[in-house]
Amino acid sequence: MPSKAQVYGGFGQGTFQSDADRKFYALPEVKCQLRGKSSRKTGLSNNQADASLAARSFGAFVLTNDEKPGPLKLAADKGGKIVYLAEEVDKSGLTLGEYMSRLRQSIE
Repeated sequence: MPSKAQVYGGFGQGTFQSDADRKFYALPEVKCQLRGKSSRKTGLSNNQADASLAARSFGAFVLTNDEKPGPLKLAADKGGKIVYLAEEVDKSGLTLGEYMSRLRQSIE
C-alpha cells in the first residue's frame, strides 16, 4: 500500500527510486520499521530518513554514529556501506579522509 504522505524532491517533483532502493524498501524487515509510525514535525515518519540513507548505502558510503536497531543497522547487516564514525573511524586513529581512502581501496 502506498504511503499517505508523498515525498518530493523539490519543485513539485517526486524523487527517483532505483531498482536497488525499491528492493530494499520491499524487504519485510524494512516495511515493519516504517508502517504505522507517527509523523514528526518534519512530516517524515519515524525511521523514514534512516531508511532512505540505508537504501542508498548499497551504492555509496553512509557516515553515522547511530548504532541502534533500525534501517541503517539492517542495511549494514545486508552488505550496505555503513561507516560508524565513533566505532570505526575514531578508534582507527586515522582522519576521516585517511579512513575513507583506505576503505575505498580495500573494496576496489
